[in-house]
Amino acid sequence: MLPFWAMTAFTKYVYVAQAISMIPLHFGEIVRYEFYRRTLASCGEDVTIGFLSYISYRDVTVGSHVWMDAFCNVGHADIGDYVLVARNCHFVSGGQAHPFDRIDIPIMEQQGEFGRVRVGPDVWIGSGVIILADIGQGCVVGAGSVVVRPIPTLSVAAGNPARVLRDRKTGHPEASESGTNNAKNQCTDTDL
Repeated sequence: MLPFWAMTAFTKYVYVAQAISMIPLHFGEIVRYEFYRRTLASCGEDVTIGFLSYISYRDVTVGSHVWMDAFCNVGHADIGDYVLVARNCHFVSGGQAHPFDRIDIPIMEQQGEFGRVRVGPDVWIGSGVIILADIGQGCVVGAGSVVVRPIPTLSVAAGNPARVLRDRKTGHPEASESGTNNAKNQCTDTDL
């Protein structure tokens, strides 16, 4: 049987990635790791890519000790070491891939620009997060969040759009826009 990574010479990379995403159980995790280790720009050690999760482009870099649960997809991205990704997360290639500013041509024909999302090391991304902007080192992003602006290092962020709720280093809630702290801006572990 032709190895999966060799199949990329005959068809689009993403098609092969989608096909191997459907291999179940621990065997599927091994196949996915070996495929990405051989085909990505960089793929560290001890990487688990869950069932029906796939990486769409060869230029992606994945650090070591990365765990990605089921039903995730990754566009143009750099993922650091010790990153934990819950199920159903999407790393979108920036927020400018599909413009719709012009009304004289169909949206489908408007040319966008793919960006690159960077996720620092030691990050926990909750279930169902959509990532369109960078996430700094040591961050926690709450389930269901939509990251449209960069999240600074050591932040806890949640919401749609995601906003910083507190600083992990100081434990202090993030100041509100008026410059004062209030209970509405605080986050508890149950919020994540």
